[in-house]
Amino acid sequence: MRCTLAGLSLALVSIAALGCPNSPPITPLTTTLDPSVRTLAIRQGLVDPTNDCSVATPPAPPAPDAWYNALPISAPQKTLNNGVVGFNVWRNTHDGCLETRQDLYRTRFAYDLSGVQNLKGLVTGAELTFSAVVMPAPSGSFCQAMTGGGGSLFRLPVGTPAPPSSFTLLPAASQFATSSRVFGMTLPWVPGAISPGVTTAATGSGGASFTVDLKNQVQGALNQGVGDMTFEISGSDEARATISPPGSTDCRTVYKVGPLAIKHL
Repeated sequence: MRCTLAGLSLALVSIAALGCPNSPPITPLTTTLDPSVRTLAIRQGLVDPTNDCSVATPPAPPAPDAWYNALPISAPQKTLNNGVVGFNVWRNTHDGCLETRQDLYRTRFAYDLSGVQNLKGLVTGAELTFSAVVMPAPSGSFCQAMTGGGGSLFRLPVGTPAPPSSFTLLPAASQFATSSRVFGMTLPWVPGAISPGVTTAATGSGGASFTVDLKNQVQGALNQGVGDMTFEISGSDEARATISPPGSTDCRTVYKVGPLAIKHL
């Protein structure tokens, strides 16, 4: 008996079911989607009205947007698919002053699914990867070797608007997402499987890379006709300061986001 695939719209899915046991196995294809990557920042802090804060010791760092805008276009913070994660905390120590400024950074990235809606029912796997590529000096329990100021990966609601530019300073009263966490990084970092579907390894250049299994999420998104998947890499310490820290800590870390790799029939 001769097998034919003529007239079958999903023939690649079910050759074996058509009675062709000797047909060669199908090699899944891979479609990659490049991310759209943005850096977000929030500036907040504590005011000290009781001590002499007339002099800034050490000098206060520039505001997050001024810092970013002053970077050369070739800086890793501005390199394609890179974003800033972590925090920069400044404490004014002049004459017992407790004035504190807390700059928080997140990397938001999105994948446009509008061009792969034809893969509905055909997805056999999906992974995203990201890694720390520019590390600060480790300092304290929240600024770690290998991950720097990285904290967690969050999935944001469908249709979350993309910031208009590569860097956005949000209003001081803004809050980052705290729900729909995909996984949290370990403190301290350890290689291997750290959460269901999540593995991490050393990059060989001082940072850690993370691979996240998104098969079920991509299948669900395509089944629902969702047009995008948006994520954020949070900082390791985003709690609003209620007491002044002993000193300043710069734990701004550059993370690179890789493509979403979708395997399909």
